[in-house]
Amino acid sequence: CAALNAESAAVLLDGRTGKAGSSREDMFDAVLVDPICEDEQRVGQIRVGRSRVGGFTPADTAKLRHYAVLFGRMTAGARRAEQWRRLAMTDDLTGLANRRRLFEFLDEKLALATKARSTVTVLYFDIDDFKRYNDKYGHEAGDEILRDIGHLFVKCSRESDMVARYGGDEFVVVFWDPGGPRLLGSRHPGAVLDVVKRFRETLRKHTFSRLGLEATGCLTISGGIAHFPWDAHTAMELIETADHALLQAKAAGKNRFWVVGDGD
Repeated sequence: CAALNAESAAVLLDGRTGKAGSSREDMFDAVLVDPICEDEQRVGQIRVGRSRVGGFTPADTAKLRHYAVLFGRMTAGARRAEQWRRLAMTDDLTGLANRRRLFEFLDEKLALATKARSTVTVLYFDIDDFKRYNDKYGHEAGDEILRDIGHLFVKCSRESDMVARYGGDEFVVVFWDPGGPRLLGSRHPGAVLDVVKRFRETLRKHTFSRLGLEATGCLTISGGIAHFPWDAHTAMELIETADHALLQAKAAGKNRFWVVGDGD
């Protein structure tokens, strides 16, 4: 706007608009327009209103083109950076959050929960006898199990929660309530158990295409559940506490969840 001595200028990009200038004219009543392109695809445009000095020159038009090219390169670079960030935070096999993203997310939510005096719950679970399925049906079947388990839990959980693959056949789910309890007097851990029950029922009915006669209803999981701030104070402590509860669930016979503080 300043460089072209224009009364107003607007940038339209990805459905969003930025505008500068003192003119009240509608941003679509532009005198100069130049497209913003990213990798030869049009992604937006720059629109410039009337000149403050009586008219625009060819030099102004060239300058506008320079800004449009600059915007295109900036957005392309930002998009690539975001793509690399997603790859760095995503598990290759399942498409879920990986361990790096899990700790970043959990640290964020624990900080918010500390300020709000609210609860964060971690579920640490794995697949009972996963090695047997791998050995009997092959690693492709094992990969299918891991992908399906992750996606099923995402479907059964809430938008605010995170499902992450921790490693091997181990998964971690972080439950938190950004808006506080959904019902007056309700406790967060009770809602977590509802999600877990919903997932177990969904898992019982799910068919794993590569498991032959064991395709439906045979696969089970075991898990441990721990709560912040009652059972741990840091992200690592919370995961380790839930992991210890998982070991207790295994020792108690598998196909069950062990809630820290509540016993079996």
